[in-house]
Amino acid sequence: MNYTSLIKYKYKKNTNRILVINVSKNTQIKKTMLRDNYNYYQTKNIISTQDKNNKHLNLADDIIKNEKSIDN
Repeated sequence: MNYTSLIKYKYKKNTNRILVINVSKNTQIKKTMLRDNYNYYQTKNIISTQDKNNKHLNLADDIIKNEKSIDN
């Protein structure tokens, strides 16, 4: 579930814990370009519409950092 949905549906009433899998912007750009075959500018455009302030991290009970390559 994305951040907006969590807020909209009052997540605390329906969940025990929230797990966020987080990645740096640079890794997110690289993985998106590889996975979706987008160029750098398309990818930056898509990412720029997402949560800029990392508010979703404030909701998390647990956070996993995912910096490994897309092949792993």
